[in-house]
Amino acid sequence: MRTKLLLFSILFTLVCTFASNAQVPDRKGLWKFDDAANLLKAAIGTDLTLTGTETSVNGPAAGNLATQIGKGSYLTMKNGLSPNGGGTLVNEWSLQIDFSVPTIVDYAAFFQTDTTNTSDADLFVHHNDGSIGTSRTPYSANFISADTWHRMVVTVKQGAFWRMYLDGVLWLDTPDLTNAYFNLDGRWALAPKLLLFADNDGDDGLINCSEVAIWDVALNAAQVEQMGNATSTFETVAQVPVEKGLWKFDDPANLLKASVGTDLALTGTQTSVNGPEAGNGATQIGKGSYLIMKDGLAPNGGGTLVNEWSLQIDFSVPNIIDYAAFFQTDTTNISDADLFVHHNDGSIGTTRTPYSTKFISANTWYRMVVTVKQGVFWRMYINGELWLDTPDLTNAYFNLDGRWALAPKLLLFADNDGDDGLISCSEVAIWDVALDAAQVAVLGKSATIPTAVQKIQLGDNAQLGQNYPNPFTHSTILPYQIAKTGNVSFQVFDITGHAVRLINEGVKLSGKYTLELAAENLINGIYFVQMRTKDQVFTRKMILNK
Repeated sequence: MRTKLLLFSILFTLVCTFASNAQVPDRKGLWKFDDAANLLKAAIGTDLTLTGTETSVNGPAAGNLATQIGKGSYLTMKNGLSPNGGGTLVNEWSLQIDFSVPTIVDYAAFFQTDTTNTSDADLFVHHNDGSIGTSRTPYSANFISADTWHRMVVTVKQGAFWRMYLDGVLWLDTPDLTNAYFNLDGRWALAPKLLLFADNDGDDGLINCSEVAIWDVALNAAQVEQMGNATSTFETVAQVPVEKGLWKFDDPANLLKASVGTDLALTGTQTSVNGPEAGNGATQIGKGSYLIMKDGLAPNGGGTLVNEWSLQIDFSVPNIIDYAAFFQTDTTNISDADLFVHHNDGSIGTTRTPYSTKFISANTWYRMVVTVKQGVFWRMYINGELWLDTPDLTNAYFNLDGRWALAPKLLLFADNDGDDGLISCSEVAIWDVALDAAQVAVLGKSATIPTAVQKIQLGDNAQLGQNYPNPFTHSTILPYQIAKTGNVSFQVFDITGHAVRLINEGVKLSGKYTLELAAENLINGIYFVQMRTKDQVFTRKMILNK
């Protein structure tokens, strides 16, 4: 029996470790070439630009298209990555290229870090045999074939390693790091632009590409293995960064207390009320009253104020007969609020945003997330769904250091002239980055997935292991460990935050267990499974693909 327990313990540790390490983080840029009318369109990031010619061709799977880059032609990528790794350039990064070459009679170039295109490419298919590399990497001992699709992933940490994988298998590993190309800020460190399929002297034969992605981290072997080959699909983990400020209103004796950051201050009156879940408290802000938040954010985005930020407010309003104000960036409260519930119909916005075409209902809880990058975009989501996107950026409100840039303080639920009807709030959080759509989707709804719970836990000692297999078809196994004897329950949420299954495991003694979850009555897609014990909550992401 002890031997079986030991073997299970080892297996559980290996499964949890592999699952945590194999989570593929969010891509910073993604280009898929599926729109034949616009082959330069970005799925994530900035559209590519073309020098020369390209043609839409078939990709590796039915319905999947690709671009064919002509000889002497190339694509320019604005990679969107910030300098890292201790240098002035991007010294840690990963690049995925799904490709095929029609023939092995010419060199085929993958990319060039020299943005002037006056140098050789930094990686080739060799024209003699289909090996991949350069004289500096060097060339691989394995070979590709013509008209065969592959997924290449290059992972780089300047001064530490350089690796190239093909279809999840390591083909090249750490060339001579004494070569200045691989030093900090050396040739393989990235500038803000990267040239795809470029070579300066004709060693860039025809190449087809169905997908390109880039990261600002060096992916590990388990992550690359999960990505598979050019016909594989994989899901990235939308990692929600840690809040810079968090207020939860669960303590009726101190409704101003901060969970993260500085306690709020109150002008006027507030009352403790029930929140969206049993045991979850909220504050109700009286008319003419507001909260003052010290946001704790440093100036960013190139200005003197906070020009990039996100704000979450979990709220409900008792009726739709008054305006309800969400916040005001004018800390003197001599202006209108910056966002309202409209008293006529429950739409959300202002004349500057404008108002949404969707509507809230009275006495219903919602999670609002506003994401701002002054001069670039302004977006408002409700329960993970985009309701407002990028108003008129010529309006000075949205310029760098304009009205929607934050000072050190922010007024919550404030309006200067009485358009601030009763509103209840169960949670407020703030970030110094503009969350993307995938991250907002992870945050879900106020009534189901609290912010502090719904974070993908990577490389930790979480008591809920990653499910296996993942993706799964018919059923999947969730390994878990209980530290203290007590009741254990599981809840499964879909990508919108809607609870689709509740499983009560009853009282469990401390120890290690598994739960088998069947796909019955679930449709294909992304799910989150949440395990609750007496005093802890853990969440994992699952993918169903029947």
